[in-house]
Amino acid sequence: MTTRREIVLINKNEGGPPSLLDKIEKVAKIVSVVALPLVVGIGGWWIQDALSRRDTDQDYVELAISILSKPQDETQTDLREWAASLLAETSPIEIPESLRERLGGGEVQLPSIPRSPEFAPVSVTFTTIWRNFFSGKWRAGGDIWKRSRADVRA
Repeated sequence: MTTRREIVLINKNEGGPPSLLDKIEKVAKIVSVVALPLVVGIGGWWIQDALSRRDTDQDYVELAISILSKPQDETQTDLREWAASLLAETSPIEIPESLRERLGGGEVQLPSIPRSPEFAPVSVTFTTIWRNFFSGKWRAGGDIWKRSRADVRA
């Protein structure tokens, strides 16, 4: 026959003042509740700011290239100098000072690139794939790399 045993747990901190670890735990819980949304918000803002700066830089580079690809007699010298300096500042590869000066002065003209869907870079994102898949635009093979550039951009 087995005997029943009773185990009684006694919390030694009962009734006494909270220990240092209890105080630290309470403060940590409060800080985590307040700090987590702040960290997520600041991180999101930082990422969004970087993306918007990149998009703005891209728009300015396109503007500078469109200015510098026109003949010298179609653009003002000050505007060409501004476009050349903008291109030099945003370029990941350093543009030599002599080339920047010749671009600004109109001695050198950037070649114009035709803007057509056949020459435009393809941007395939998850959103594009998802939208085209469920809208029925995929061909029978379903291979996104065989699709034309115009279909992907649509």
